[in-house]
Amino acid sequence: MDKSNKMVSIIVPVYNAEENLKPCLNSILKQTYSNLEIILINDGSTDNSGEICDEFAKKDDRMIVIHQNNAGPSIARNNGIDIAKGEFIQFVDADDLLKIDMTERLVNSMKQDIQLVICGYQSVNENHHIIQQFTPHVTGTLQKNEFLDSFSSFYKQIIIPSIWNKLYIRELIKFNKINFNEDLKLGEDLLFNLKYFKSCLKINLINDVLYSYKVENDQSLSQNYKEDFFNNQRFLEQKVKEFLIDEKAYTDHNKYTLQLINANSLINSFDNLFHKNSHLTKDQKMKEISYITKSRFAAEAHFQTNVQTRLIGFFTKHQLDNFIYMFFNTKNILKNKMNPVFKMLKRVIRKE
Repeated sequence: MDKSNKMVSIIVPVYNAEENLKPCLNSILKQTYSNLEIILINDGSTDNSGEICDEFAKKDDRMIVIHQNNAGPSIARNNGIDIAKGEFIQFVDADDLLKIDMTERLVNSMKQDIQLVICGYQSVNENHHIIQQFTPHVTGTLQKNEFLDSFSSFYKQIIIPSIWNKLYIRELIKFNKINFNEDLKLGEDLLFNLKYFKSCLKINLINDVLYSYKVENDQSLSQNYKEDFFNNQRFLEQKVKEFLIDEKAYTDHNKYTLQLINANSLINSFDNLFHKNSHLTKDQKMKEISYITKSRFAAEAHFQTNVQTRLIGFFTKHQLDNFIYMFFNTKNILKNKMNPVFKMLKRVIRKE
């Protein structure tokens, strides 16, 4: 089947994105692949995002604008899937940018009998300076079993969870009733992908960077304190494990690599408790630390990455909760004091 001129439905949830929305939409409109249906879901924006969407739709009839009450990105994307008519579906966030030939490259890579295309991407800061690039370590067409053999490695490279570095077949999404979990605030993209992977026989991977994902604060993994972050990470870990077991791919390699990833999730969970926007008292933080260190999730994690990770692992394994508190409390006090200095140095370096 010739897929070279099939329509691609690009679904863009939009919420209070007026500062970055125009560059994002322009990067879509300038795509070298022109057979597009661009679905903009204005998710109850309180700024001028809705008006910007309407302005763009007047200039290009490939754009469809849906205005809805604020319900979150999962519901917005599900609504986009419901009305999409394209052979393929691509997801874009409203403050990100696409390389001019991204869609064309993805479609051209969706060869016969391939159900998913994955490409590389990069994170950039507010000035569009590159923070980090993420590309698959294996490229080309993989049979499902080959893909699953390297699943944990792709997961560790942060190639698996995201949706905006992939091209999907709409018919597979609709036939298998795949949608975004509307009750989750973290990890809904990962669960969507896990369900979609089950429908794949072949997957094509491109190691070129075709998408720029904007993060507002490149000093921190987490921009805000997240309620129930640890339980969310534990829930997602269990879903990944169940997926691999169901697919008969919970091999020693995948198991070990996932346990390394889990250690990093634990560290992020500790760090989250001490975020500058955290409302928790010392006693509440200690209670949460104790809850984490006593969990099965902590018992199974491998803390082997570096000296700092191994130190935290030692504290965690022996449930030395006071030491964990002192470590992360001191770390975040220093980070909050030094961030203005780092930002000033960055500005000086960029001017030079």
